[in-house]
Amino acid sequence: MDGYWKYGSLEQNYRYSCVNVTMTYEEMSARHEKHVFLGIIFIISGIFFEICYMLSMSVICTKEFLQMSCYKLMMCLGIIDIITILMSNFLCGFFYIVGTEYCMYPHLIYLTGAMVDGFFNACCLCCTILVFNRLVDIWKPHIGQMLFKGGRTWIWVGIVIIYALWFATYPPPALFNADYGTVIYHPLIPGKEHLEYGSIYQTVNNFVVAIVIFSCYALIYIIHSTRLRGIKLLQLQQIGGLLLLDDLDRQANYAPGFFDNRKTIEERQ
Repeated sequence: MDGYWKYGSLEQNYRYSCVNVTMTYEEMSARHEKHVFLGIIFIISGIFFEICYMLSMSVICTKEFLQMSCYKLMMCLGIIDIITILMSNFLCGFFYIVGTEYCMYPHLIYLTGAMVDGFFNACCLCCTILVFNRLVDIWKPHIGQMLFKGGRTWIWVGIVIIYALWFATYPPPALFNADYGTVIYHPLIPGKEHLEYGSIYQTVNNFVVAIVIFSCYALIYIIHSTRLRGIKLLQLQQIGGLLLLDDLDRQANYAPGFFDNRKTIEERQ
């Protein structure tokens, strides 16, 4: 998005402008293989995932569940994923079918690339906050209450939104290319292949998120292992069986929630 605001228009931005490209739309399209079958798979799977998300969100967004901070974060994550699927499945599916390169749809690919940056990194941060929320809840519940109790969770959601807006605005966008089958930072504009493109911000985000999430899960494992250290193997097996039965019972109770959310948490327990 910075490419628009800094230069006034995309055409004035030398690194992303296609004004000097002499090839027609048809000539550019002819340079790329059409992946019709793959594009259709993307679109069909997108429809399936959207339906699954809608059903899941119909349960997550009930009043009973939203009283808990983790469900507020999961609702935020679900909304991000629902919007992201529109681009990663439906739009990319279309790009696969027509065999797209950047200069065929420069404005569309640039804008959606900026949005992909924003939503992807929002998803990363939201997942990180969610696993941190789970960690403090089992490790230091009083800290979890202090950080996430009541409306305080929405402050964390606000941080996710600000993080998404920053990534969608300032760093270079991730641009879809049908030949590579993914998003890349280089637009591969004819005559500008020698230019270098990249995002150190994305690299830092990926490393930090991977390290923090791994560390949180490792701590969760260590905490549980420490608390169960004195329990005999037989007792562990019995507890594991009871937990499995309890989980199956809860899943059986949650299933009707897709269609009837009138049961309260107390009734399910």
